[in-house]
Amino acid sequence: MHPEQHSTVSEPHRAENWELLSALRRALRARGMTYRQLADQLGVSEATIKRMFREQDCTLSRLTQICSLLGISVYDLMAVAQRQEDSATELTPEQEAYLASRTGHFAFLLCLVQRQTPEMIQARLGLSDLSLFRYLRDLDRQGFIELGANNRYRLLTGPQVRWSLKGPLQQKLKEINQIFVAHVMDHNEQPGYAFQSNFRFMSNTTLNAFCEDLRQLSLKYRRHSAQEDALLPADALQGVKWTLCIAPFAPSGVLDIPELPS
Repeated sequence: MHPEQHSTVSEPHRAENWELLSALRRALRARGMTYRQLADQLGVSEATIKRMFREQDCTLSRLTQICSLLGISVYDLMAVAQRQEDSATELTPEQEAYLASRTGHFAFLLCLVQRQTPEMIQARLGLSDLSLFRYLRDLDRQGFIELGANNRYRLLTGPQVRWSLKGPLQQKLKEINQIFVAHVMDHNEQPGYAFQSNFRFMSNTTLNAFCEDLRQLSLKYRRHSAQEDALLPADALQGVKWTLCIAPFAPSGVLDIPELPS
């Protein structure tokens, strides 16, 4: 090949590389490493790095170098890039009924799913050693966790759980989401918070398109978070909850209009 010629990347190959380099880009961003800093450590120009991401063309040796700098393996990066969506566990009806009848166990399981250790839960709530053990033992017996020695455990439901909105936990899930919406509204001006609520007239066609856009947006960030969860250290991540709601609804219909005094 002539020195001035550049190899081209076929469209199918470029499509395969998109998820890989997308995951790599997020890993760089999470570690606060700019393209210039990466270029300096690799001994190349910043333009070379930008072209690599723009054209989605990266050799295995270059990819290995970058992963080594980030402290991740190429194998893990490639496995994550192939993952289309985070997996979520569905509880059995019996498990949902158990949690609905034992709200303390439900809250304890939520803490474990959100990566709070038993020691953290105990310290925050002031639980006795016996209570801590009983919570873990009960969750083990119901198949939520696998309990080992010294309160060590392995989650059997998670790290993501797909909660049923019409099951025994429906009321409790409503309460949690009401608390969450109030929390977002109270902190809406702070970075990392977003609350949007509007009332408009629109056709069914537009409404259905809007619903699909929200589903795709949620899917996009579930995929991103699944990749980051597998690639980044724990201190680079934070728990984030979002609730996307849209439906034909008249707010005036749920507000009380009392009789005025004469």
